[in-house]
Amino acid sequence: MLRPVARTDASFPARRFRQARATAAALGLILAAALLAGCHERDVARGAALYTEHCATCHGPNGRGQNPARPWGSLVPEQEGWIAPALDMRGHCYVHPRRQLFSIIRDGSPFKGTTMLAFKSKLSDNQILALVAYLETLWDKNTRREYEEREKLYSRKTP
Repeated sequence: MLRPVARTDASFPARRFRQARATAAALGLILAAALLAGCHERDVARGAALYTEHCATCHGPNGRGQNPARPWGSLVPEQEGWIAPALDMRGHCYVHPRRQLFSIIRDGSPFKGTTMLAFKSKLSDNQILALVAYLETLWDKNTRREYEEREKLYSRKTP
């Protein structure tokens, strides 16, 4: 007959912490694998709908940015304010690895004073991945091919 073990030993909290840390690391690896593997085509339609709902107001209905004449955004944001950049191939979105695109959408811009706020309270990780998949469709075939080649290099450099 098995008897319940009293959890009074000092190692129990440490063991639970190690288990929680291992679980969080595994979830992080799953997310990283999804980002490195690229997004599936079925996510593109979902990403397009999410883009229209959450992103088009600032980045434009076709990813052309707030000021299509300035696709890279503000030149001197301290003087002229922040301008949402184009997300199509005229802007600089395609130079960022998927991990960084994911992080910017989830956590907001790392630059203070921008209007790019975090969406982690509004969108799930899967929805953010779908948005990234949609953004990639805004680029031409050559840009996507070069992007995939860079992604392979990034995946070799990071664990």
